[in-house]
Amino acid sequence: MQVLYAVQQLRRVWQLRGELQAPGWWCPADRLYQATCWVLKSQARTWGLIGIITVLGLLDVVVRQGPGSALFSLPALAAFHLGVEWARKRLGVTVKGREGSKDE
Repeated sequence: MQVLYAVQQLRRVWQLRGELQAPGWWCPADRLYQATCWVLKSQARTWGLIGIITVLGLLDVVVRQGPGSALFSLPALAAFHLGVEWARKRLGVTVKGREGSKDE
């Protein structure tokens, strides 16, 4: 139990350090958050990135298991779509050009 507690405390070191540093301090978690929001704000960036990953994954499936198995991978697109919408809602990101978007 003590080891588990120590590991949990160590996970929070970067968060605490970021809060204690000057505002200009570079925090990897902040940069990752900013990059994620930047990608999610654009349909082209989001689906361009997901499209590349999906195509590479489908090619790998075709090479390893044959073209018939690739059809079973297609539901991943629906899962990606639901995941993107969940992430946008969770992070409060609005897509440029959508109706009701704050960026218009």
